[in-house]
Amino acid sequence: MLIRDLIKLRRQMSFYVLELVTNVLRVFMLYKSLRLYGSIYLDSIFVELCGVFSSFFALLKSIKKKSFEKSSLAEKNPSSVKKVEIVEQEIKSKDLFELNGVEMSVDDSD
Repeated sequence: MLIRDLIKLRRQMSFYVLELVTNVLRVFMLYKSLRLYGSIYLDSIFVELCGVFSSFFALLKSIKKKSFEKSSLAEKNPSSVKKVEIVEQEIKSKDLFELNGVEMSVDDSD
C-alpha cells in the first residue's frame, strides 16, 4: 500500500512539474507579446520555441493524465473494468444487423 501511494504521489508531482514548466513558457510568450520592459532582449525564435514546447508539454500532460485515470480506475474496481471490456468484445463480435434487431432474408422469387 505504501509503495502504491508513493507511485501515485510521484505521478501527481510529475503533473505539477509539467504544469509549472508550461506556465513559465507561457509567461515568456506573454511577456514578449505585451512588449514589456526588456522584451526586446527575448529573441523571436526563443518565444516561438516556447510556444512549441508549451503545446508539447500540454499534450504530454493530457496523455499521461488519461493513462493515470485509466490505471487508477482499474485499481479501484478491477471487476467493473473487466466487465466493460467483455461487453465491448461481445459488441464487436456481433453483426451490426443483430444489434439493431434486423434480420436479413434472401428472396428467391425470381
